[in-house]
Amino acid sequence: MANPAARTWLALPAGAGPQQLLAWLHANRLTPQPNHWVHGVVVTDPAQAQALCTALQPLFTGNPLSGEPHAAPPEWADGLHRLTGPGWTLTFCTGPSHEVAPLLATLTCQAHRVWLGMAQAGPLPPALPKALARLCGHGAQLTLAGISQPHTATTNATTPHWAQAGFVPAGAPGCDWVYQPRWPLAPQPVWPRPHVVVIGAGLAGAALCASLTARGWRVDLLDQHGGPAQGASGLPVGLLSEHVTAQPTVLSALSRTGMALQLRELHTLVPIGQGWQPTRVSQVPTQLGDPALPAAMVRPSALVQAWLAQAQATGLLHTHWHCQVDRLRQTASPTLGDWQVLNAQGQVLAQAPHVVVAAAHGSAALLAPHMGGMADTPAKQPLRAVKGQMTWGPLTGPPHAPHPMRDSGVYVPCYEDSQHPLLSRLWTMGSTYERGTNNRTTTSEAQARNAQRLQAMCPPAHALLQQQLASGALLNWAEVRCASLDRLPLVGAVPATGSLRPSTQLAALPRVPGLWTLCALGSRGLTLSKLSAELLVARLLGEPWPLEKRHADALDPGRFALKAARSTHPTQPTHPAHPALAARHTPNPPSP
Repeated sequence: MANPAARTWLALPAGAGPQQLLAWLHANRLTPQPNHWVHGVVVTDPAQAQALCTALQPLFTGNPLSGEPHAAPPEWADGLHRLTGPGWTLTFCTGPSHEVAPLLATLTCQAHRVWLGMAQAGPLPPALPKALARLCGHGAQLTLAGISQPHTATTNATTPHWAQAGFVPAGAPGCDWVYQPRWPLAPQPVWPRPHVVVIGAGLAGAALCASLTARGWRVDLLDQHGGPAQGASGLPVGLLSEHVTAQPTVLSALSRTGMALQLRELHTLVPIGQGWQPTRVSQVPTQLGDPALPAAMVRPSALVQAWLAQAQATGLLHTHWHCQVDRLRQTASPTLGDWQVLNAQGQVLAQAPHVVVAAAHGSAALLAPHMGGMADTPAKQPLRAVKGQMTWGPLTGPPHAPHPMRDSGVYVPCYEDSQHPLLSRLWTMGSTYERGTNNRTTTSEAQARNAQRLQAMCPPAHALLQQQLASGALLNWAEVRCASLDRLPLVGAVPATGSLRPSTQLAALPRVPGLWTLCALGSRGLTLSKLSAELLVARLLGEPWPLEKRHADALDPGRFALKAARSTHPTQPTHPAHPALAARHTPNPPSP
C-alpha cells in the first residue's frame, strides 16, 4: 500500500493558544517525519488563522508557511485554503468561530487524531460530537484541551452526545475519547500496487504526475506528441486570475482556491522572468474606482516542465512519447485487474491497476465506452471541443497599457520571459472561444475577431497589431480545449454502466474500478490544474479533500449520469444527496 504510515489530524483551536496545539502535535508525532506523510486540517476563524499558520511554520519545512508574500493566503477569507510541501498537506478551514459544526460539514477526511482546544470551561455544543464523528476514522483518538471536565458520564452533560455519535471514554493521558461506532464505516482505500497510467502531458496530467509521485506512486505518462505541453498547454502566455462574479458561484470559489495554490507552486518551482511574472488585471469597461485585481502571466509549458522535473526527481515517473492511444481495456481479475492502454493496432502501450484520462478533448473518445451509457451518442456526450485562437507579436517599444485587460478575451500588453522558445518580449490578444470546433487551423476570421476586441479595449495596441500585420510580423496560435456542458471540470472516478434511479445519491453511484479522469478544464487550466490534481489524489488515497464537499461534488464525473437518469424518469421524485453520509455509513443501523 502506498504511504502506509500516512496520518491525518484534525484540530479545532477554538480560542486556545497555538503553543498548546504545537505541544500536542509533537507529543503524538504528527509533524512531518521521514517515510510517512502527514495531513493536517485546522478549523478556525480568520482572525486566528495567521497566528496558527505562523506557529506551524517551524514544523513544516521545505515550503515555509509564512515570511514570504506567496507562502500563506494574503487574506484568510471564509472557506478552504490548501498548503502543500514535501511529505505534508495542511488545509485551513476558516469561518465564524461560533459556527463550528457547519464548518465541519464542509470537510471530507478520516482523521486518526483530533484535538479540540477551548479557552473556556463548560459543556460543548451538542451538535459537535456528531459533526466530528463524520470526519473520524475507526479508532480515532480525541483530545479535549483546555476543558475542565471529568471523564465520567455522571458529571459531564455532553457525554450522551459523544456516546450517541460513536465515541467511548478513553480516560488515558492525552486522550479523552475514542471513536468506536457500532455501525461499520467505509474503509480507507488500500492499493497493493501503487501504480497508475496517466494519459495526457498537459497541465492536468503534469500536475497529477507531480502529486502522485510525491506520494510514492509509480506513474507511466503517455502522450501522442513528442514532448509535454504540445496541445492547449502550449499557449504562448496565459493569465492566472480569479473568476470574478457578482454573486458567488462554484467556479468563482474554485478559482480563488486554485489561484492561491497555483501561485505557491509557481513561486516554489519557476523563477520569475523564466516562465511567469506577477501582474494585475483590469476588467473592461472599467468602472470608476474598480481596482485591478492580482494576477500572473504564465507560460503554461514552463509550469508543466517544472512539475514533470519534480516528478522525475523521485525516480517514479516514466514518460512515453508519440503514443497514440486508441482505447482502454480492463483485464479480468477477482478484485481490481490491470487497465491496458492500447493503440489502434491492439498493442499494449502501458498497463497498471489505475488509469487517469487527462487528454483534454481526446478524453471524450477514450471515456465514452465506459461512462455509464451517458456518452454513447453525441447528444449525451458531456464533453465539448472549444477551439481558441490567440493573436500575438513581438514588443520592442513601451507597452500600451500598464497591465493586462480582460473583456471578451485578454489583452496582455507586455510579457517578458528569458526562456520563451520564440520571443523574449511579446504582447498577446485572445483567445477566441469557438464551441464545437475541433481543429488547430488558424483563420483570418478569428484573427479579425481578436483585432476587433483589441480595438475596443486599447486602440494604440490595435494600431500595433495592424502595423505588424502589414509587415508580416503578426503571429497566430490555435488549439482545441475541452469543456463540459456545465463548464466545470470532470475530476474523479468514472461512473459505471447500469440503470440508475432519479433518487440515487452521488456517493452511491457505481464506479468503474480503477478508471479516473481529470479533464474539461476549459480555459481555466492555469487556475484549476493543481487543485484538481490534489482533489483526485485525495479521492484515490483517502486524504483530506482540498475543497468543500459541495464544490467537489460539482466536479464529480458522475453528475452527468445522475442528470441523465433524472431526465429519463422526470416524474419520479428526487432527493438532495448526502454524499458523505452515504459513503461513510451503512443505512442500518443509522449513522450518528
